[in-house]
Amino acid sequence: LGKALRLSGEIKLTMAAHESAAQDLAAALVLESPIKFPVLSLVYTGSRIGQADVLWSMCECELQKGNHSQAAKFVVDCLRMYEGERSVLGVAQAKHLAAQIKAMVGNVVGAFKDLNDCIHTYRDSNA
Repeated sequence: LGKALRLSGEIKLTMAAHESAAQDLAAALVLESPIKFPVLSLVYTGSRIGQADVLWSMCECELQKGNHSQAAKFVVDCLRMYEGERSVLGVAQAKHLAAQIKAMVGNVVGAFKDLNDCIHTYRDSNA
């Protein structure tokens, strides 16, 4: 269900239905997050990669709405999760998105640094 809600949110983003997309993405994030049912003594750890993917989509939603500061917060969390899971491709893509956000707000030096980090991450993974 979480993946379906993420896809629904992505489709709604392409149609500029930002509010509805944000609702679907928020629900997807909840479904991908770890939970514990104390009565059943059951722990569902969720999917960290799934959480990072949803945060990526939420970041894109905020960018489309012009909310660069919230998008930057989402991409930081997204990057942290990809790094924690050692997803080289995810880390590189998150760094690329971070560079785009910094360029949008006029932080050219920060964008250049993040883009260089992104390039090195891709190169190191393909070495």
